Amino acid sequence: MKKHPFFPLLMICLFVLSTSVFAADPWDSLFEYYGLEDESQLDGLDISWDLDSTHKNVAKMPVIYGDDPLAYTPDVYTPGETERASITLQAVAYIPTYIRLELSGNSGKRTVRTFGPIQLGSENFDNDLIFDNEIGGFVNESWNSLGHGEAMEIAPGSETYIQASDYLKAEVFSNNKYKYEVQASPLVADIEQSANPGATLNLDMAYSISSSGSYSEWTDVTFEQENQAVPIAPENSALTTLSVMHRFRVPYTDSVAAGKYTGTIYFKVYSL
Repeated sequence: MKKHPFFPLLMICLFVLSTSVFAADPWDSLFEYYGLEDESQLDGLDISWDLDSTHKNVAKMPVIYGDDPLAYTPDVYTPGETERASITLQAVAYIPTYIRLELSGNSGKRTVRTFGPIQLGSENFDNDLIFDNEIGGFVNESWNSLGHGEAMEIAPGSETYIQASDYLKAEVFSNNKYKYEVQASPLVADIEQSANPGATLNLDMAYSISSSGSYSEWTDVTFEQENQAVPIAPENSALTTLSVMHRFRVPYTDSVAAGKYTGTIYFKVYSL
């Protein structure tokens, strides 16, 4: 009988295959024999198994803000407990200073206002203040009228005066502390229209300050020096209004030469 050549080869292959199968480890269904040297195949994961009873995965877990599951504050909504957020902003306001001076009489009125610090406001009154026997007339020492007219037969005397043509009322307001004063000098005789050019003539003033709706007694003062200032209200509070009445006269005595005399009166307000 003729032998086929492939039969011995077939027997050799079957022997090798059976040897390989019987040499393998039994099936490890619980990965009991998983080797640590093969962990690199799982991309760095640290995997282990608890084989006592539950066969659960006991791999290490990453820690997030600690490992105590009870160490936290419950975010519970409670009515009445308001959550707050705030921003602090400083506010600064600068109010400029303001002064109003109003001077009025029967023959005119003028108002001056200044705005802001270090400001100067000045105006001229509508009319001149005239001292004449026809307009203001003659008064005595107590400011009582002695009469007036073009040819009044009143002789010069030590207690005789010619009164100004008008009473003047000054009203002052400021939003700052302020003082009010009147400044003047003796009147000076005109060079061309006076019998004694350059001579001086004292100027009398009386003033009365309003308080609670009524005016005080008159206070007399004489301007007999150059640029003499009379402090009528040395210090007034801010946001207050001051009202002052003024009247003026010049002496009519036997030591005063006839002629025209002129001068200037300043009504002034200063912030303090």
